[in-house]
Amino acid sequence: MPVRVFARRSDRTRFQSGLKQFKVGLGCILSLIILQLEFVPTGAWLLPAKAAGFEELSPSAKEVASDLGIDDELKALFSLREKRAAGRENAGDTTELSSLNDNDPDLIKIILLRQEINETILSAVLELRVILARIDEEITSYNAVRAYLEDRRDKAIRLNNITNFISGGALNMVSNGMEVPSGETPETVGAMVGVLGGAVSTGISSWALKISGGERRTAIVNPNMLAKVFGLPTGPDHDYPPRIWNFLNDIPPGSSTRETRKEKLVRRWLELRRIDGLNTKEHKERLALLCSTIPMKKGVDIDLLEDRAAMLQDVKAALSLMFNELLELMKSIHKR
Repeated sequence: MPVRVFARRSDRTRFQSGLKQFKVGLGCILSLIILQLEFVPTGAWLLPAKAAGFEELSPSAKEVASDLGIDDELKALFSLREKRAAGRENAGDTTELSSLNDNDPDLIKIILLRQEINETILSAVLELRVILARIDEEITSYNAVRAYLEDRRDKAIRLNNITNFISGGALNMVSNGMEVPSGETPETVGAMVGVLGGAVSTGISSWALKISGGERRTAIVNPNMLAKVFGLPTGPDHDYPPRIWNFLNDIPPGSSTRETRKEKLVRRWLELRRIDGLNTKEHKERLALLCSTIPMKKGVDIDLLEDRAAMLQDVKAALSLMFNELLELMKSIHKR
């Protein structure tokens, strides 16, 4: 029996209608693809002219824009904004500049530019927050160990004071009391007790001198966020993203010393005697201790932990300034 493809006229009608809808849908998809190819690659429509809006940014914001790689996108966005402003002024349009409408020929370009810049800035903000969180974690850890060592030192000092009181006060009173009666034996015993008191007092004083700096602890290799600042080996969990690292190695605009932010930190630490230098063997060993890049047997003490925490706080403060520039960039692309 021959196969009948279309038994009824209604079947042929439904087939033709479905084919027509398929062609329409395919045409819409191709149109979207063409739009993407035309507008998404920023190099195809970035305008070479310098936009006045970009020049109005602060030097620090321009520096961060360059670090993020969005300076060309910003110039293109500001150029489109100027173009729209000039066109609306000629047409007598009083609509706010930031408003978009379906009749705007630059609608797709502006939306895609804003989206790309927004995503880049948001990504940088999240990277910065992660780095600051790691620094905070290390500071908290070092402060906790330092508090523990300080507590043990304080307890040892209190015990030393009690023992010193007993040796210097009670034993001397006994010694003097035994010297009061006449006769050889009490005087001899009193002298012996006095010698004993002097010996105990000397021993306690020596012990107090030893514990005044606190205990020393052994630690394994565990690089912190200071390691890369001094060019020492570090792990992936303690590295800086390229954009954040570039900001730390930039020279702040208007700097009279022409030092990068990292160089200013190092100079500050040298002035405060956190570190003694960078070149000699002793200096490098001290840096390795601060960055925890070498195993330390009885090398971690209260002073070392205090210097680590203070230096990490300085790095955190220097990086936190980047938020100001990121906020300025975010405001500039939504400026009315």
